Amino acid sequence: MSRTHPKHNDYFKLLAVTAAITFSSISNLVAQTLKITAIDASTPKLYKSTAEQCLGKDMVLSVYDNSAKARVSDLETVILKQTSENHYSTIRRETDNETETYYLEVNKTLNIVTSAKIKVVISEKSGQKRVAWPYITAKRF
Repeated sequence: MSRTHPKHNDYFKLLAVTAAITFSSISNLVAQTLKITAIDASTPKLYKSTAEQCLGKDMVLSVYDNSAKARVSDLETVILKQTSENHYSTIRRETDNETETYYLEVNKTLNIVTSAKIKVVISEKSGQKRVAWPYITAKRF
């Protein structure tokens, strides 16, 4: 019966931990692709249009030290600023009548993105001050 020396076990454990840390650091440097698995929205019409455009498509994320880049389906890439740990936001468009703000929540394990949620809030500045939002969830498979 063959037995490994205890120092060899420690060496293999150290090697495994080093490899995991190195992989997680490298994974932050490249875009990570998730599959969009769920849609929610404030109105049925917005739900239908968002689901048709995004459901089952890819969400591509790149997470940096204090910002993130996100692209949903084949739409434009959005750059967001970190607001707290794993939360990012940006005002994408602002006119005299409305504001379009993107919010991103990223869930990670060892710096590998496991899931993400993007919420786009479109709010009127005057009049009835209505708010509409689609909510897009993506997961790693």
